Amino acid sequence: MIFSSTVREHPLVSGMLFLLIPLAIAVSIWIRASAKAYQSHQSHQ
Repeated sequence: MIFSSTVREHPLVSGMLFLLIPLAIAVSIWIRASAKAYQSHQSHQ
């Protein structure tokens, strides 16, 4: 691993980043999809 020394020094921060990055990607995709669905739902009324 490239970041092995950084991970050893900051295991909590690297662990949080490891969890937060995919979560942030998933949340942004979900928000975009739900906003698109909301807009299409509003236009049909």
